[in-house]
Amino acid sequence: MQAMKSFDVALSDDPANWEARFTRTAILSHYPAELNRGQEVIDQFTQLINQQEAQPPQAQFAKTYVLLGDQYQKLGQNDYALATWQAGAQLFPNDKTLRKRLAGE
Repeated sequence: MQAMKSFDVALSDDPANWEARFTRTAILSHYPAELNRGQEVIDQFTQLINQQEAQPPQAQFAKTYVLLGDQYQKLGQNDYALATWQAGAQLFPNDKTLRKRLAGE
């Protein structure tokens, strides 16, 4: 919980802090479904993607598409998962994890 508070402080100081938002959201994405954080995870990854689109592409940005797609899949929204991974693969065609997700691995 202390780490989450640290990320919250970093984001209150700089809402555009990509690394803090990504890491915080990646941690949330591993919370059990019973904690009902799924929509928050989707919203935060979507915000990251919007933020990324305003910047030059960076290889690390592919992770956002991977984890957002994973979250959709976790929630049983397989069509959204596939669309997210496809969108990421268009921007990052050499990303091995996105290629694996699209191949069903």
